[in-house]
Amino acid sequence: MKLLGLIIRDYENLISKQIFHFSDEYTINFDWNETITINKNPNYIAEFYGENVTNITAIVGINGVGKTSLLNFIGFKFSERKEFLSKYEYFIIYELNESIFIEFNNSHAVKQIIFNNHIIDTRDGLIGDTQTSFLKKLGDTYQIVSDTPNRSINYIFKKYNQYSFSEKDDHIDTLFGNNFITRYLCQPPSNYNVIQAFRFLKINNFFTSSKTLKYRISFWSYEELQLLLVEKDIYDERINKILLSRFRTNSYNSLSHRFINQIVAFLINLMLTLKEGYYFWNEELEVLLLKQIHKYLALNFQSIQIDILYLKTDETSKILQDYFRHKFPQVNIDNNYQITDFINFSIKAMQLLWKTSDHLEVDNNSFIIDFSSETKEINDFLMGYRKLLHCNKINSKGIVVFPEDNLFFKLHELSSTGEENLIQFLGQLIELISNAESGNHIILIDEIDESFHPSWSNKMVQLLSLCCTYFLDTASPSYQNATFQFIITTHSPFILSDIKNHNVISLKEYNGKVISKQVDTFAKNIQRIIYEEMETSDIYGSFAQSKLNKIINILNQPTISPTLIEQTKIEIQTINEPIIRNKLNQMLSEEVSPNEKIKLLISDLTSEELELLKNNLSE
Repeated sequence: MKLLGLIIRDYENLISKQIFHFSDEYTINFDWNETITINKNPNYIAEFYGENVTNITAIVGINGVGKTSLLNFIGFKFSERKEFLSKYEYFIIYELNESIFIEFNNSHAVKQIIFNNHIIDTRDGLIGDTQTSFLKKLGDTYQIVSDTPNRSINYIFKKYNQYSFSEKDDHIDTLFGNNFITRYLCQPPSNYNVIQAFRFLKINNFFTSSKTLKYRISFWSYEELQLLLVEKDIYDERINKILLSRFRTNSYNSLSHRFINQIVAFLINLMLTLKEGYYFWNEELEVLLLKQIHKYLALNFQSIQIDILYLKTDETSKILQDYFRHKFPQVNIDNNYQITDFINFSIKAMQLLWKTSDHLEVDNNSFIIDFSSETKEINDFLMGYRKLLHCNKINSKGIVVFPEDNLFFKLHELSSTGEENLIQFLGQLIELISNAESGNHIILIDEIDESFHPSWSNKMVQLLSLCCTYFLDTASPSYQNATFQFIITTHSPFILSDIKNHNVISLKEYNGKVISKQVDTFAKNIQRIIYEEMETSDIYGSFAQSKLNKIINILNQPTISPTLIEQTKIEIQTINEPIIRNKLNQMLSEEVSPNEKIKLLISDLTSEELELLKNNLSE
């Protein structure tokens, strides 16, 4: 479902009788009385940004003019709309397969909508508080129907303030009590998608080839495990003695020792998760897990080979899966399979991690791995980790959930760099794109260029276009050519120069009212965009401009003291615009002696010109 536009009749006495177009595929007109007219644009260029991006709209204007407010009109949660928008009159218009869906808050009767020359009677005049109307195309006619389309709005917030405490879920909200639009507040991305984002940015030259992304994969030490078992009242004398002895040994340089430590930590974590998190517990299960733990602790970790450890962990996986699938007395089979999937994927991920041993750094009770390196072993581990993160989706009916922060190991990013905002943003985008089902998905992004270097802003639109193809999960059963529509706010002229004509909404304040107009900026000179669309006529900073004016005022004085002339001469030489500097030097030369004039002329020469002058004089 595509968002076509927003009509605001009145908003806080600040926005009055304004139409905001979010797609140039259609034009929207309103006589501010009884008729809304929507027509196909005959000059519309389809797939301008590629087949998976339906449109990109940019909202531009000075701070405080209302850019974020426009996004909120579209992205507010249902409770927020009821509380904050119900007193304002507006229409939000969507299109789906030549049918029209309208959300409205309106007290003036709109009797008809003309859509592609079809006159549609609205029946009740589209009067009501936060209501919707679906004008569905049936053959050659349109009818108002009660069923609703099922699509989503995704809001990427840099910062989100919860406006209502009545919502059960602050991240997912279904508007109007049905499945009209599911609105997602984008959350921090998984480590897997952060790594994917980093690699993608590196390939596309956002980062240098030497840039690394190191993660710490940590697990509990033997001392922590021993104390934990005692604290949780899970006591086995043999295991406690071995854990204490292992802690007291100095054989921490053996990788096999650390791998055994990791599998033991996983089994104890599994035990505590099931016992304390879901109360799936009995004496038989406790004995079974303690037996497996003891098996690993009894190994000679100084001589054990990695291949043997693979076989033993395969045996453990098979034993535990068999127990939960066939012997565990739990009536809900979905939960049993959810647990076995977690066990299977966890052990597989550990085994794949061990195969990266040539690329691991060891640090206390953790491994450090650089995911910027794309060796087969590291990529295999990353795919195994991805399966582990997605194991909850396989048996979605089960109530046992293993979230990322409850896994047997945790990935901690070690790289604390200025690129973090960009990586996090792209990671969020990858999560949305890779999980997208069929249809058009609206993605709202506030301040897309915030904290980014201009060289990154220059690539941002290209990045959106590439991501919407590269990260689509075409192997997913639900994939049916998903598309994406972006609505962004920005202060970057580089981004505006990449936006298709008729898709930049410029907001300006005039006589206490916000007015909007569509402006054309595609492939436009950056300086012209700054001057014409961003209300910035100065080509110098305000401080530099004041310095220039001060120098000019000094040089225009009838008389200038020698001290002031010397000080002014020094300041003129700091100016890096040759035309301005030369002109000021010319003005200064009229106030100084002949010798000083020669010095000023020499100071205007470039190093090459000065060298050429020296050579000519020496001849």
